[in-house]
Amino acid sequence: PPPSPLQQIEGILNTMSVAFNIDHCLIWAIAWHESRWNPQAVGDDGTSFGLFQLHLGGELGKLTPEEVMDEPALNAYIAVSRLAAVIQANPGISPGWAAALAQRPADPVQYAARVTYWWSACHNGWNPAAS
Repeated sequence: PPPSPLQQIEGILNTMSVAFNIDHCLIWAIAWHESRWNPQAVGDDGTSFGLFQLHLGGELGKLTPEEVMDEPALNAYIAVSRLAAVIQANPGISPGWAAALAQRPADPVQYAARVTYWWSACHNGWNPAAS
């Protein structure tokens, strides 16, 4: 059978993990926290889009919401490249704080804690694509 939608997202996230040499569990955790791996997710009162909730006036840049929702690999590339830059600039940073610095949430402490929770769950066998 063809891969499920979640398995397709897992493949994209794992590709980004290899491309940027970042723990797949961190990438999975951020995408799960942001969109529950839903490439069509819209948040922040209609101003954030796709897997990693790229924001108008921010990471979305000159792209349209439709472009980053219809191309989950592009959405992931933009977000994970930013994450990689944060990690490179802050050697030894914890996964949750790397995510918070990369994603710039309203409440970075809570955000870091939630991403750390999902990162840890991933390292303990959680995989949303396995169900």
